[in-house]
Amino acid sequence: MLNEYWFVVPHNMAEKLYNFLMTWQPDAYGDEEETEPRDKFFYDTRNMIGLSQSSVKVGDGSPQEELFLSEDHFRETEKTWEILSKEEVYGAEKEQAIYRQDTLDECNIPDLIGPTVIIKQEYLRDIIRSLPRNMSVGYNWELVYATHKHGYSLQNLYMRTEGVEFDSPVLLFIKDIHESVFGAYLSNTIRPSETFYGSGATFLFTFFPKFKKFPWCGDNQFFMHGTRDFFAIGSGEGLFGLWLDGALDKGRSHPCTTFFNDVLTTQEDFNILQLEVWRFVDSSLC
Repeated sequence: MLNEYWFVVPHNMAEKLYNFLMTWQPDAYGDEEETEPRDKFFYDTRNMIGLSQSSVKVGDGSPQEELFLSEDHFRETEKTWEILSKEEVYGAEKEQAIYRQDTLDECNIPDLIGPTVIIKQEYLRDIIRSLPRNMSVGYNWELVYATHKHGYSLQNLYMRTEGVEFDSPVLLFIKDIHESVFGAYLSNTIRPSETFYGSGATFLFTFFPKFKKFPWCGDNQFFMHGTRDFFAIGSGEGLFGLWLDGALDKGRSHPCTTFFNDVLTTQEDFNILQLEVWRFVDSSLC
């Protein structure tokens, strides 16, 4: 039996909540027959007229399985909202990361399907602890594109990712000529686009000089943008968090307002030594 959680939301706030949920949890669970994403989140209580005076039977209809809708439940109550500072939010994320570190075991480490010249075992552990929960367990990583196999070309990369479903996340790893390793978790696959796309699950990361994750800060939604000449991740005030040229041999990294990230490597302009893109595949199918 699936659990359901019901919230009463004022109509003037429904659109904001909907946008928040679709940004942070676009793949939220819902019944398969539900074709509208909005139906997974909202039910108009105005369609429930008359139910407040009666009970709703579920299961076998026994008294223990009768749900009653009480008008008192929806009355105005004392507000219990609390505004948190960014420091408090980041502190909670840090505590969660420590908990995940304590609970990580070998069964969570994915198998790599394909050769890598970038990823080390310790990199796997750091990335797994940083992934969204639904992608951190039950998936292996399959190599989609690598400069050491497919050459240095953004067009080649686009062609290789054509076979990956658009809404499938991918991991981008880069090693520059100074041996610094950095990259991004992308909520959607790499592709050409007319404008920015993606969701707030996207984040940048670096292993220089030690591992650090830069999640979405909520200031804009400039997650990913691809053209024939470049691919960019994160933007703001004319700067990109991570920018790759069309030849995939040069790139740039600047602090940007999408992620409030540091420069990901030793200097803003860098030369690419190796680049790899990995997708997630169900480990039960491997």
